Amino acid sequence: KHVRFMRNWAPLKYWFRMHMVCGIGGPLLILFHSTFHVGSLNATVAVCCMLLVAASGVVGRFIYRKIHHGLYGSRATLADLQKSLAAELTRIQPLLSPMPAVRQEVDGFAALATRHPAGPWGRTAHFVLLEWHRLLVRRCIHRKLARFATAGDAKAVLSTQEFARIMGTVDATLQGIQRTAQFSAYERLFALWHILHVPFVYMFVISAIVHVVAVHTY
Repeated sequence: KHVRFMRNWAPLKYWFRMHMVCGIGGPLLILFHSTFHVGSLNATVAVCCMLLVAASGVVGRFIYRKIHHGLYGSRATLADLQKSLAAELTRIQPLLSPMPAVRQEVDGFAALATRHPAGPWGRTAHFVLLEWHRLLVRRCIHRKLARFATAGDAKAVLSTQEFARIMGTVDATLQGIQRTAQFSAYERLFALWHILHVPFVYMFVISAIVHVVAVHTY
């Protein structure tokens, strides 16, 4: 994408896919090539650099998915996520209107997710623990929804398929709330990751060249 005459060779997502396959397959082949042993200082440095690049690539893949539409999709924006979340919340209202306790849990998680704690430690803890809070809320909603489904005549109204459909919609809504709340933080993390990953790659290339030259020289 940085070289003009190469931009039309293929869609960027295919190069990205090849990048990830080579980023995993290459280190695996090198580990088998070395028979999982290193016999010299330069080989040790090269292998450590390679593992560092591969590990950072796995971390980058995780962060990448948080700020893009799927693994090979376009870059998301906070406005896109907010618009999608608003539509999801509007769609879920008729489903939860007979179940105020469930709706209260969803609203409570939305209020929790949009909090802005003071101080870096508070913001970090809020970011890290939000996934755990979402799972707790989901579990609580599942119990309340199951209780509603078996209460009085509701069992005849809320079938197994309806139960699964409502839980699927609730899951999607909770995940949308979490993703929207964490989006800006993941954008900053991705920028920091990119600053580290590229120097790691250069360091790996240099150490690999030194290793190959040293092997053939000595």
